[in-house]
Amino acid sequence: MDTHAEPEQTWHNTNAAGPPIRQLFRDVIADRLPGPRPPQAAMLFGAEADPFWDDRSFLGDFYNEILHQDTCRPATADGLALVTALAVDDRIPARHRFQAVELLVRAATVKHCSWKDSGSIP
Repeated sequence: MDTHAEPEQTWHNTNAAGPPIRQLFRDVIADRLPGPRPPQAAMLFGAEADPFWDDRSFLGDFYNEILHQDTCRPATADGLALVTALAVDDRIPARHRFQAVELLVRAATVKHCSWKDSGSIP
């Protein structure tokens, strides 16, 4: 038994910045998208985090902001830039990168796009 092993990093959700995955996503997006960011980035960079968020509930809310109930909205394409940045960064755990890729595939194959119905994009 190795008694000299480094202890695992402990995550605390009492941080005002929100759950650990939100903090990690924010760091990655800040590095990869330094210019103007899509509106969904407000969930990462807003001053206050939902006190009831844990990693799972944050991820659900974040991905839902981008592709709401498998429906494209006018801002969906902008939000996919965030998802793409997360999908290609090695700091993001593999499971979450896979979820990002899955969301990109779902967005690419969605059957209903509200922006098409509105006539704003041909």
